Amino acid sequence: MIYVARKISKAKWELKPEFISELSKEAIPADAITADLRTQRNRLSLWKFEDESALEEVVLALATRMQRLDKIDIVWTEFELLISKGLKYEETEGETPVRNLKDRHIDLINLDVKRLEEIAIILADSIRNNKPPKVKRFAKNKVREILQQGLREERFSPDNLSENLRRDLRLG
Repeated sequence: MIYVARKISKAKWELKPEFISELSKEAIPADAITADLRTQRNRLSLWKFEDESALEEVVLALATRMQRLDKIDIVWTEFELLISKGLKYEETEGETPVRNLKDRHIDLINLDVKRLEEIAIILADSIRNNKPPKVKRFAKNKVREILQQGLREERFSPDNLSENLRRDLRLG
């Protein structure tokens, strides 16, 4: 089975007590959509993988593009679920210095408000109810470990990391 994943900020998807009186329990806060489902050219970037054991590969692809070492929340769903909602996609080269992960990237394309709402509903249901798709937090130390393993295996050059990330990893 093929899954697709995206980095999110889990806290943005949870309804805070102060908003519950103003929003329904099913409401999706606008901050979650504007921050975590930010599109470019009506496209949404996702990473493909085949089983949960490969989720760390997604973290590696994302973490190598970070400005600073930090935790990462990842949400994922079955690729087929998105396609069944009529969403279209295009395989694109992922922005990561990890060469063997570049081809594990797709963009959902031709997005509009309704299609983005479909995606948001699927993700919100997962995040709040721990249903597939799923969400997982990788603590800062785990992200560090994943990056250091990638460096030991020479999967990317430290020169491809931001100066701050190199400093956080004590690479000079």
